[in-house]
Amino acid sequence: MNTSKMLFPYYWTFSQIMVASWFIGLFIDVNIDFGDPQGFWTLRDLLPVLAMGICILKAIKNNEKK
Repeated sequence: MNTSKMLFPYYWTFSQIMVASWFIGLFIDVNIDFGDPQGFWTLRDLLPVLAMGICILKAIKNNEKK
């Protein structure tokens, strides 16, 4: 299975979702106090990684249906 051909149509969508999730994580880190002495949970790093994983799993699932 050639994953580069499989994921190519999704690159633009993946990029938009990654940037959006980074901004959401940044907003949450900055504006919500979690009680952590450093003041953040690094959600600006965690959310894009989770979003990319979900997007890749969705692309694989859609490819298996074809």
